[in-house]
Amino acid sequence: MNIVKLNGRHKLFKQGYKVAFRFDNYVDNHDTIRKIQTWLEDQYGSEYNWILRTRNFYWQSYWAAARSRSSSRVYWIGLKNEEDAMMITLSI
Repeated sequence: MNIVKLNGRHKLFKQGYKVAFRFDNYVDNHDTIRKIQTWLEDQYGSEYNWILRTRNFYWQSYWAAARSRSSSRVYWIGLKNEEDAMMITLSI
């Protein structure tokens, strides 16, 4: 698990997210990913909840494209607030 400050080249940054958790292997990190997603669902609801006026999502997860057929895909969990990333790392 890595915490990444996003910049303009990331897909999540273009959607308005500032920080993300990066997992190189979903299978090995499944328990940690599930804890993070459970924490976020308790705080903000489903990742598909959005505010009607601004249509902003609080968090989002997605799979990055694989670099080759034999490599694993990177799993990202993007967050709007850096404070949420700090609270998650302290609670895990």
